[in-house]
Parts: sequence; C-alpha cells; structure tokens
Amino acid sequence: MTELNNKKIIEYDMLRVVVTILVLISHCMYYRIVTAYGGIDYSGLLLKKTTVFIILEQIKEMIYSFHMPLYMALSGALFRVTISKRKISFTKLIKNKTTRLLIPFLLVSVFYSFPLKYISGYWKGTESVIKDFFVGQILLQGNTYLWFLPALFILFLLFYVIIKANMLSSMVLVGGVLLNFICDNITILILKDVCMYFIWFYAGYLFENYRNRIKDKYIVVGGLSAMICFLLSFIMKKHCDVKIVNYIIGLLLTVCGMFTTYAISFILAKYTCFSKSRLYNTVLENSFGLYLYSDPVNYVVIFILTAITGEFALSTNLGVALIFTLRLFLSFGFSLTISKVLKKHRVKYLA
Repeated sequence: MTELNNKKIIEYDMLRVVVTILVLISHCMYYRIVTAYGGIDYSGLLLKKTTVFIILEQIKEMIYSFHMPLYMALSGALFRVTISKRKISFTKLIKNKTTRLLIPFLLVSVFYSFPLKYISGYWKGTESVIKDFFVGQILLQGNTYLWFLPALFILFLLFYVIIKANMLSSMVLVGGVLLNFICDNITILILKDVCMYFIWFYAGYLFENYRNRIKDKYIVVGGLSAMICFLLSFIMKKHCDVKIVNYIIGLLLTVCGMFTTYAISFILAKYTCFSKSRLYNTVLENSFGLYLYSDPVNYVVIFILTAITGEFALSTNLGVALIFTLRLFLSFGFSLTISKVLKKHRVKYLA
C-alpha cells in the first residue's frame, strides 16, 4: 500500500490489515470477467442461484462499495504523514514511486500474472495473446487487478504538485467530487481510475489532519451510526433508478463503509490480543505481497476445480462454499509464500 509503516499510528496498521483481508475475500468471489482483451466466464455452470451464492454476492457488493476508496484514502493519509515528517523533492518522489509502484506493476504483470492467467484459459480463443495481454494488462484496457499501482503513481505526483502549489481548498474537494461523478464517461481507463479515486485519496489526506482531534467515544458512536447508515444505503441503492440520487446514495454508502471499517480497526487496535496476533503481524508485514500475488491464483484454482467438479462447483451450496474457501486459502497461502521468499532474498520492492 505504501512503504511507510508507522508503528505509532496503530489504527492505520490495523486498517491496512483489515483492508488487505477484505481485498483477498472479494477477489475470491468473481466467476465472470469478460473484456475485449480476454477474460473468463463460468456463469454457464450457474444453473441456479444457491443460498450460499446469493449471500456471497451480497457480501461482495458490500465490500466493493468501499474497499478501494478506503485503500486510496489510507494511501492519502499516510502520504500526509510522510511529507509532514520529512522534505521530499519531486524528483525523489518520482524515483521512489517508480521503484515502488511501476516496476512491480510491470514485472508482476509480465512474469507472474500473465503465465497464471494463460494456463487458466484467460486468453482462450484470442487471435493474438501477446497483443491482448499488452493492450489489456499493460495498457490497462482490459481486466487487471494491478491497475491501482499506476493510478496511485499518478495520484501521488498530482497531489505533490497540488500541495506544493498551495492549491488544497474546498474547490479541490468539489472538483474531486465532479471528477468522480463524470469518470464513467472517460474511455481511457487509467484516467478514469485517477478521476474516480482522486476524491478518496484527498479525503484520506484531509482526515489525517483531524484524526487526533476526534475523541475515542465519537469514533465508536460514529462507527455504529455509519454501520447502520451503510446498511440502509446499500438497500436504498438497489431500489433507486434516478441517476443523481443513486450517485449521492452511492457516495454515502462508500463514506459510511469507509468510516465503519476505520472505527472497527480503531477498536481492534486497542486490544493486544488482535494487534499482537500472528495473523495480524503476518498480514501487516506482507500486505503488499498479498496484493501483488493473490489474485491470479484464483484463475488457476477456479479453472481446475470447475474442470473437476463441473456443475457441482456453482450449482450447489456445498460446491459454492467449497470453491470459495479453497480460493481464499490457496490464494492467501501461495501469495504469502512468494512474499516471504522474496523478503528472505531481500527483493525489497516485490514483496
């Protein structure tokens, strides 16, 4: 997420762990990804929507409504912590973020994601695998889970310029909301991503300025209120067809989901049984590696399991539960192993 690991901000460390786990869970719930540059589609095995499938779909929708905005907000908050502690030149920032974000994006895309997607049939039937891979994965015109790395790279540089130019104001906040509103009309996906998440990166940056001023009891009460509001907004969004109203409800849904998760992380950070647990420390120390290496494993796992079990995989409660569980544990275990091996051999920016 970011190279900063400030142990004094325990709730941010806990939040990083929680968000990482949410991303891992959400990546284990898709069965159909179809683009002009490759994809998978196992919907033919879904003869009926089982109870477990419906529950997992609802959970996935809830997680997807806020987990990436929260990820960007946390990056923005930690960026503020970083620049407030030491001076960073624009040249040094570019060098640091190129090494930290762009190089992993290229190397992992080419040498890890590509082969795993290939053997799982992601480009089955394509006329030119290399072309579809380059355009879809490297140029971000297809489906790639690593899109957030170049998007973050641009956001870091953009906000550095905005901060140094003393442009931060309510106008930037309004502009961010407008960019978020029109982003669906942008065809260049990397620009679409930047416009979509500009406001959330800025929200995290602003939140860090007020974090220490919020009393603990307000975080707890606010978190509980946000959770209730989140559930109500989630229901309302499904039954609203007016675009602008639906968008406003969506913003509320995202904000409430983000603050609920922050409040939960804040509370968990207060208890050493969580902050000192093995799972917590394992995920915290390997969070970036879990992001980099977990998702492609899903393609291989679902490819093998559906080939073996056929319709059982998605048309029975047991099958859906089994395939989800295996995807979660195998993707976590495999990516964690890779991250630890690379750390052991001091491959710093790939783990």
